[in-house]
Amino acid sequence: NSCMGLNYQYRSDYPKAMEYDFRSLKLYEETADKKGEAKTMRNIASVYQYEKDYPKALEYNLKSLKIYEDAGDKSGIASSMSNIGIFYFFQQDYLKALEYDFKALKYYEALGVKSNIAINMGNIGDTYLPLKNYSQALEYDFKSLALFEEIGDKYGTAIDLGNIGEVYCSVAKDSAATAAGKFIRRGKAANLEQAIAYLNKSIAASKEIAQLDNIIEFSQY
Repeated sequence: NSCMGLNYQYRSDYPKAMEYDFRSLKLYEETADKKGEAKTMRNIASVYQYEKDYPKALEYNLKSLKIYEDAGDKSGIASSMSNIGIFYFFQQDYLKALEYDFKALKYYEALGVKSNIAINMGNIGDTYLPLKNYSQALEYDFKSLALFEEIGDKYGTAIDLGNIGEVYCSVAKDSAATAAGKFIRRGKAANLEQAIAYLNKSIAASKEIAQLDNIIEFSQY
């Protein structure tokens, strides 16, 4: 049932996904399978988020987190916290998003899973951007990029190159942000040059792995 729910979620058939997810949740509750409950609650939260029912999405993410915390499951805690951070990001509550992102990062670093650390650092970089904290955005995007390159994750590398280009593009457009600072070049032209360089790198990397969505997104800048 859980796999069926995910299958329908990937096909964007959210009512059907929810039907199977709640069937799974009932079975897990009846068999006192707490790990299965928590995982299914995360899936349910994702469907509610796709349906833009944000209060329900947060409710099920928090329920999932509570089960993982009670069980001392560090991997589950980190994943749920990361999901809650993403939830707050889409709600444009960026400070709350950062709070959960940094909590998740602490767990991921303790677990030593580099792919998750890289993804989480990328999320932090993404969250600093709308706050116009460009230096911090670039710091975490570069850290994320270094990890993706280290583990040979070409998809993550392509995304981070594009995100870095996006930050430099934002800096170039923001007259208040073009004074030289950490990672920031002095003047609009220098930052625009960096933006073009990283966006082109991202497009090239995306072509290598046939990621059409990335090519379209980062070609728009």
